[in-house]
Amino acid sequence: MHGRLKVKTTEQQNEEKKKKRQEKLVKYNKAKMMIFDKRSRGELDEELLSLTEAVLYAQPDIYTMWNIRKSVFIELAKTLPAEDVGALHRKELEFLVVCLKTQPKSYCCWHQRIWMMSQMLKPDWRHELELCNQFLEYDERNFHCWDYRRFVAQRTEVSYEEELAFTLGKISTNFSNYSSWHYRSKLLPLVSPAENHSWTGMNEETLLNEFELVQNAIFTDPNDQSAWFYHRWLLGRDELPTTVRCVHAKLNTKCVYIMFTKPINVIDEGVEVQCNGCQLELTPCGPYKFTRHSILWMGKLPEEQSELNILVKHSDTLSCELQMCSEHSTAVYENETLTGKMSSGKRAALELELDNCKQLVDMEKDNKWAGLSLVLLLLMVDAEQNHEAAVRILRGLAVLDPYRTKYYSDQYSEILVASKLFYNNTPHTHSLDLSCKSLTALYHTEHMLHVTCLDISNNNLTNINSLWMLQLLDSLIADSNSISDLSVIEQLPCLTLLSIKHNLVSSLEVVVNAVSLKTLRIAGNPVCVEGQSHNMTTLLPHVDIDIS
Repeated sequence: MHGRLKVKTTEQQNEEKKKKRQEKLVKYNKAKMMIFDKRSRGELDEELLSLTEAVLYAQPDIYTMWNIRKSVFIELAKTLPAEDVGALHRKELEFLVVCLKTQPKSYCCWHQRIWMMSQMLKPDWRHELELCNQFLEYDERNFHCWDYRRFVAQRTEVSYEEELAFTLGKISTNFSNYSSWHYRSKLLPLVSPAENHSWTGMNEETLLNEFELVQNAIFTDPNDQSAWFYHRWLLGRDELPTTVRCVHAKLNTKCVYIMFTKPINVIDEGVEVQCNGCQLELTPCGPYKFTRHSILWMGKLPEEQSELNILVKHSDTLSCELQMCSEHSTAVYENETLTGKMSSGKRAALELELDNCKQLVDMEKDNKWAGLSLVLLLLMVDAEQNHEAAVRILRGLAVLDPYRTKYYSDQYSEILVASKLFYNNTPHTHSLDLSCKSLTALYHTEHMLHVTCLDISNNNLTNINSLWMLQLLDSLIADSNSISDLSVIEQLPCLTLLSIKHNLVSSLEVVVNAVSLKTLRIAGNPVCVEGQSHNMTTLLPHVDIDIS
């Protein structure tokens, strides 16, 4: 009809779009062939810059094209005068701004800009800082731009205090700005460093101010994740120094085990173990055969000597000295300096946060972030006294947030294992009973080197690979779980009894490598199908197998 705009059908629109895409594809393939052809002939010139520019103008995320441009700039810098090279660099920066306006979150563009600024003889870092301000006005949560801003700020005269004020301004505009919170966590230890070792690296006055800032954000929008992640960082635990955690030596196995606070390379860390004046060769323990780093290392003691003096040195400092003889066949060292008392300032800050978090939980009963933080605070203030309350909250969170039930179950497992290990007045007993606890994961195995008998039956475990740290384990009871993988067994050199009844084990191939195993209870597993007992006996002739 006259005077009425003719509307194209969807089929017509799709056909036109398809035609345009085909035209673009033809142009792109033609340009790509010309670019690769020139590069293969070594023609790294300004014409190649023009060709790649046309492609990148249409699609800035083709990393190969940017790399070709880098090769051209490097080649031209060898022949052109410095003034001409500088002009090319400035032109490239202008082109990158155009590309970034099209794709402000392009990894390629921001990486190219970092490289280009690193090539320039006289880069204008202040201009780059203003450019960051401009792009963060478009999108204050563009983490690519925040990363570039940190790169630029390190090379300008801008102070840490100025950058900290900048982050505060962005947070005040929008609390939901994870990048800005993250940048604060990097700046604060530099602006307000702690006088002594602090769990966040900043002084206590600054910490209290940060708690107040993040509390404002949390109470304003309790469901925003950004502030809660920053709050979790503020509550961060002390990072243990790299040192010896414990040492166990046994005459009957002729082995000494050294457990550290974190995985290390003993050569890099300057660790030496001497026995009667002779240095021992240390071997890393663990599931990875060719690892150079491990949290646990083993040394073989001399066979012919029954009285031993063992020295462990770390960075030329004596960590411990152990004496052994036939009457005392086991020697143990525990580093008691790792369990220091909480400072009064830290305790006051945590107790204040605990009160605030309880208030928020009362106001927002369905807020999982508040519940999780409350659990963490309860454990940090007094884990022994509050672990039952923390477990109750986690059970409630599993109901409130059913999609993350397994996460809450794992957290619950960690609390229960810790309570059994650290708060039962006999933390170093050789027998550890973790049965019937509804455990879904095994935590704190780095504290179980002393354990020789472990009962983890009647739980909900599917994986026991972390048990490789229990190098002195003699007896393992793991009945009535959902375990299918027994590969960790070959990592336990002292294991003589394994009870794995009523699990999901379908193969015993890995058990062949359990050199000390004498008794295997395997009833109620898929491997125990009718007629397989003979095969098991053939596979493990040295093991007493019970399938009944």
